This record gives sequence, structure tokens and C-alpha cells, in this order.
Amino acid sequence: MAEVDPKLGELIKKTRIERRFTQEEMAELVGCHPKYYKNLEMEKVCQASQCSAGL
Repeated sequence: MAEVDPKLGELIKKTRIERRFTQEEMAELVGCHPKYYKNLEMEKVCQASQCSAGL
């Protein structure tokens, strides 16, 4: 698993919180599995093929 730029995970989380979405809601909006989305925020993965470009 490749590491995500730490700033990307922070930015994703900050934006989600500002818009008052849960991680599950954001995962549904961008078209990926909730667990994958959580890993993005925690900066554990970075595989664009598993998430829509909606981020």
C-alpha cells in the first residue's frame, strides 16, 4: 500500500467536517467503500482507481 501525502488526508478530512458529512456519506458521494475512504483520511492508501475523481 502506498502512503498518501499527509496534507491530502488532512485536507480531505477538514473539507468533510466543514461540510458536515460523515465518512460514510462522503464515501458514497465519491463512489468508494467507506473503509477505503477512512483509510484515505488516515493517510494509509492512495489508489485513484478505487475512488471516483469526485474528491
